[in-house]
Amino acid sequence: MAHRVPRRLHLPLLIGFGVLATSLPNWSLGTGQPNGRGLDRVVYLAGGLSDEGIISLTANVAASGNSGVVLIDSTKWTEQQKQFVQKFQPERIVPVGTFPDGIAVLEQRFAVKVSPVVPWTRGPPLALWKDLFPRAERVVLCPSEPRPQLLQAACLAGVLKSPLCLTTGQPGENVLLHQQLIEWNIREIYAVGDAAKLIPKLDPRGDGPRPKLIHLRDAEMVASVHRRFLRQQGPIESLVVANPTDGQRGLTNLSPLAPWIAIQRRAALLLTSDKGDDAGEIIQQALRTRDLRHAESLILLGDLTALPMERRTNPVAGKDAYIEMEPLTPSGNDSFMGQRGC
Repeated sequence: MAHRVPRRLHLPLLIGFGVLATSLPNWSLGTGQPNGRGLDRVVYLAGGLSDEGIISLTANVAASGNSGVVLIDSTKWTEQQKQFVQKFQPERIVPVGTFPDGIAVLEQRFAVKVSPVVPWTRGPPLALWKDLFPRAERVVLCPSEPRPQLLQAACLAGVLKSPLCLTTGQPGENVLLHQQLIEWNIREIYAVGDAAKLIPKLDPRGDGPRPKLIHLRDAEMVASVHRRFLRQQGPIESLVVANPTDGQRGLTNLSPLAPWIAIQRRAALLLTSDKGDDAGEIIQQALRTRDLRHAESLILLGDLTALPMERRTNPVAGKDAYIEMEPLTPSGNDSFMGQRGC
């Protein structure tokens, strides 16, 4: 007999019927709220960033409590993005990444003054780290792969309100990390996966005591720690579900935005298999855990190729052999637990 979850999940948002990063006209990523640190309203305009760059930038902006937002640049939606900028009225627009046409073209497109481009070559530049995190006592250190591990690490950085630093193995990277960790006077390092091997090389002590090292060996352990910190703030009432390989399979690439949404909604992140056809099972299992049993809202982040409908035998004779059902559609006499909303 199937297990039942005697509760309804409210599905407030189903994203994925377009390329959110470049196609939805006025989507902005960030808090847009005052942060209490006296920082101004900033738009970070992301251009030409890799998936890892988008994950890192959005997670770090959200974790910093910065009053800015992130816009993902697209010439397809210049007019809509211009309207957003005019309504948001930022004090600064900071281009992050690569903009081959230069500052003058950006200023013409947005009809506002634009700051110099912050290049993004070997991970977040020091200038951006200093801007987002003038001080930091904890840091999350994570390799850029595997993707599920990185997505969960970004969520952890968000709940800790700490920098997310990616390790890619590129020349000079350790020197930059060593310099920044000492400048922050880091007290705790959450080293994810193979990032723990870098700690002896980084030697982040400076003149102070050795930082405490917390080694999280895989994505599951990172997710567990993330949920533990979330629960310290109260029951976890929201879940975000994504397919971590949607971009690698040439599908609508939305999973890089999953950590940002999870951070904003104070949600746990659930990741499907490569095919994405196990979303319903993963959600059911999550709702039976102590950490997530109070969840009431569900965000499915992906289109129907990344998170496909369930196929079931059609009980009506003479019709199609199979019918498609949404995740969480009950089997047999189980009660229905998904409630669509907006």
